[in-house]
Amino acid sequence: LRAPVAAEVDRRRVLLGARAVLVAGVATLATGGLTAWLGRAVGGTKKRPSALGAAPRRDPGSSGSPSTSPQPTAGSASASPVSGTVIGRASQVPVGQAGRFTDPKSGDPAWVVHPSAGTFVAFSAVCTHAGCGVQFDAGSMQFVCPCHGGAYDAKSGRVLAGPPPSPLPRIPVRVVNGELRVD
Repeated sequence: LRAPVAAEVDRRRVLLGARAVLVAGVATLATGGLTAWLGRAVGGTKKRPSALGAAPRRDPGSSGSPSTSPQPTAGSASASPVSGTVIGRASQVPVGQAGRFTDPKSGDPAWVVHPSAGTFVAFSAVCTHAGCGVQFDAGSMQFVCPCHGGAYDAKSGRVLAGPPPSPLPRIPVRVVNGELRVD
């Protein structure tokens, strides 16, 4: 009589363990951890213009930004190769919006923001408090962390609310011939 009871207890332990693994897997997917891990496993993004998660739209202000490097023109005498990894086209990120990409240096998720015509900034999408994935809120022009309510300014990365101890790490981004490039 004891063997069936012990077997039932063991079966329940296995089911509870499987449930815990499933919940942990869903949590990892929700925070982008699996995406970052997969990105690292396959070597991150390598000059893939479609890497951005924003809908394509032509933007007349995408020719450059005051904070970007000078852009070569069609008749430029400079034949030196352009450095940086292409993360997408500037026209893919409308003014006031953001696009997701994978930081080629770290393999972590990141955001590129187009706060005003001709200006692009990029930040890590990993919350500095607990490592959760931050989401972009276009209405407030903020990054919001769903885990503990942290909020960051989408133009500067600085902490606006919640427990994050430091700003989101900035990723250097520039526009070259209509392409968004990160170093």
